Amino acid sequence: MRRLGYGLLAAAATVSAITLSTATANAGIPAGVYCAGTFCYNTTDQPQTVTGTEVCPNGPQYAVSGLIPPHGAGAVGAFACPNGVQPQGILY
Repeated sequence: MRRLGYGLLAAAATVSAITLSTATANAGIPAGVYCAGTFCYNTTDQPQTVTGTEVCPNGPQYAVSGLIPPHGAGAVGAFACPNGVQPQGILY
């Protein structure tokens, strides 16, 4: 019986971790904003701030953000990594 309880507890913890990681992954893109790569488009009537994490090929990650104008497009991040190469992408 104890093994069953531990198994259920482990399953619940796994589901919670997956749900939390999915929620935080989308937390940087506000409703009404759509992003592809480093560019985002805002379909709302208000300026929106988009946040993400820029990932460099050699390991470092940097927090980035961009202000996207109403009904407009803008870039988020696009900084060079410490060794001068372009980032691999942005995690939102």
